[in-house]
Amino acid sequence: MIKRYLTSASVAFLFAAINTTSIQAASPTEELLSLTNVQGTLNHTFDSILPMYKQQAIQLVQQHTGHTSFTARDQQAVERITQSMLANSQAYLQRMNIMQSIQGVYATYYTDQEIQAYVKFLKSPEGRSIMSKQNQLNTAVEQQIAMAISTVAKSPGFQQKIAQDTQTILAELPRR
Repeated sequence: MIKRYLTSASVAFLFAAINTTSIQAASPTEELLSLTNVQGTLNHTFDSILPMYKQQAIQLVQQHTGHTSFTARDQQAVERITQSMLANSQAYLQRMNIMQSIQGVYATYYTDQEIQAYVKFLKSPEGRSIMSKQNQLNTAVEQQIAMAISTVAKSPGFQQKIAQDTQTILAELPRR
C-alpha cells in the first residue's frame, strides 16, 4: 500500500516537474501571446475574411453554372469552396509559422521588462506603457496577418490547391 502511494506520488511529482519545466521553457513573449489571446485575434481575422472567401466562391459557382439563383447543390458548393479557402489559408499560415512572426511584432513594440510586467499584470509604469501601446500592437499584428494572407493568396502552390479543390467541387455541378 505504501509502495503504491509512493509510486503514485512520484509519478505525480514527475508530471508536475515536467509541466513546470515546460511552462518555464516558454519565453515571456510566448506567455504574453497566450495571455493576450493572439490566437483569438488570428481567429477573428479569419472570421472577417470569411465573407470575402464566400463572395469569391459565389462568383466561381456562378461562372461555372451560369445560375443567378442557386440550387441546394450550388449553395453546398459555395460552402465547400469557402471552407477550402479558409482551411488552406490556415494551413499555409501555420506552415509560414505566423505565430513566430507575431512574436517578432511583440518584441518590436515591447521591451523584455514590459513583457514581464504585462505577464504579471502589474500596475507599474511599464504596465501602463504596455496598455498605451495596445492599439498600435493590434494594428501591427493585423497588418502582419493581412500581409501573410496576401502572400499566401498570391503563392502558386496556394492558387493551384484552390484551383484543384474548386474544380473537384464544381465538377459535381451541372454546367450551363
